[in-house]
Amino acid sequence: MRIDEPGWITKAAAAALVGCDERTIERKHRAGKISGRARPGFPTVYLLADVENLRQAGSQEVRTGLLEPMPAGTRNGNGHGAIAPTRSATLEALLVDVLQAARRALPDGPTGPTGPTPAPTGPTLFLTLAQAAAVTGLSQAFLRRMITLGTLSAVKDRGWRIRRKDLEAL
Repeated sequence: MRIDEPGWITKAAAAALVGCDERTIERKHRAGKISGRARPGFPTVYLLADVENLRQAGSQEVRTGLLEPMPAGTRNGNGHGAIAPTRSATLEALLVDVLQAARRALPDGPTGPTGPTPAPTGPTLFLTLAQAAAVTGLSQAFLRRMITLGTLSAVKDRGWRIRRKDLEAL
């Protein structure tokens, strides 16, 4: 068969004529909608009359996707159907109640690592470094430096613990 045999066109020319991708031409050939001839060492050619019929049928063909159109009220705004909520209203209400109870159980005001630790109300023998800083008005860094130099005695138990009498002796 000659490359320029009349009545036959290449895959690229067929795709351009129909207005589709070359892979679509291959799929139509496998489906038996157009005739084609494989030639060893040369590109496959397709029958011009079949490609022309495919082009005319394609212009009249109504293309529907895999998804059917949905009524406007059931869309979620991004082209997909609305997703039904997985949680029930009672479960959400229960979660809100639990979170509000947990929030009420928290102490008022900043404490711990997010803010200053208030001085203890009752007399305790040892104070944490943060509590000692609150009682004395000195910075934690200064107190830590005094502990390192040996000027202030302290015990290391889950952080530095300073005896109240030693703080009063400053």
